[in-house]
Amino acid sequence: SHEGAVELHWCPSGRYVITAATQPIGTETSGSDTGYIVWSFQGEQLFKHTIPFFFQILWRPRPKEIRLESKEEEKKCQEMLLKQYHNLFEQRDAEVRRQHQSKFVQINLAKWTSWNALQEQWKKKTKELSRKRAE
Repeated sequence: SHEGAVELHWCPSGRYVITAATQPIGTETSGSDTGYIVWSFQGEQLFKHTIPFFFQILWRPRPKEIRLESKEEEKKCQEMLLKQYHNLFEQRDAEVRRQHQSKFVQINLAKWTSWNALQEQWKKKTKELSRKRAE
């Protein structure tokens, strides 16, 4: 909840909402309790900012959507964008997988090295015990 909120604005994408406590223009007080809060569409507070002399808040306007002449052109444009972004996201996913695999390999290599060192210690102890028993 945002105490003193007098404005509520949804962002154009519908993902975020802003609540704001503003003061009327021409007010002489500093408005120490004025500011805004950004919320997710699920009601989670994402960001809070207190601003003295805060009078108005608006979302930045978004450009209008591109409308093509026909449904076929619109479909082709969407397919082209989908392919373009699909390739980009595939590349990023592949890089994340490589990094994860690299970390996984390093962890396993460290475990293997540790295991080999432990085996060598036991081999030395075993040889030493065998030598002492033989005496």
